[in-house]
Amino acid sequence: FIVAPGGIGTFDEFFEILTLKQLGRHNKAIVIFNINGYYDNLLKMIKTAQIYNFCNILLLIFFRLNPQLTKIN
Repeated sequence: FIVAPGGIGTFDEFFEILTLKQLGRHNKAIVIFNINGYYDNLLKMIKTAQIYNFCNILLLIFFRLNPQLTKIN
């Protein structure tokens, strides 16, 4: 799955595929294109949720951020 900068619908879709991956319903790669740091605050929110034990500490391994549209690492 590829996540590009977007609005509330994009956030909804991202969290849906992330939840399904965490539940083991799929094993596809999730790549977030973090153009100009667009998703930096989303990443901070997930890390904060982990600190307060609201989500699995391993959640960050289920997706990766890519700073460019032209290259997927």
